[in-house]
Amino acid sequence: MHISVDDPLARAIAPPRNETPEAKQTRESAELEARQVSDRIDEQIRQERTALKKKKKPVKVLLLGQSESGASLHISNYFEDTLIMVMQENLLLSKVRLRYTHELAKN
Repeated sequence: MHISVDDPLARAIAPPRNETPEAKQTRESAELEARQVSDRIDEQIRQERTALKKKKKPVKVLLLGQSESGASLHISNYFEDTLIMVMQENLLLSKVRLRYTHELAKN
């Protein structure tokens, strides 16, 4: 095996010059095992990427209109989680409106 004197990585990973056949076999066995572990990790990463690509992305819907117009009831037929989110936002907006109404009434 020819090792370039200019390449520090090649010198670092090169086998020792006075390596015995038993040491060589041990080193090659360890390298093979490390390569197999690396290949398993790479395959797992590929599978996870594929699964992420197949996973459906969440749908975000913005309902515009007056409160109590019934839009959230119509959309709930298609998106159950959306109804809960809209109801929570409506409740929050109602609390904010009440707070500012009381503040305006004081002034």
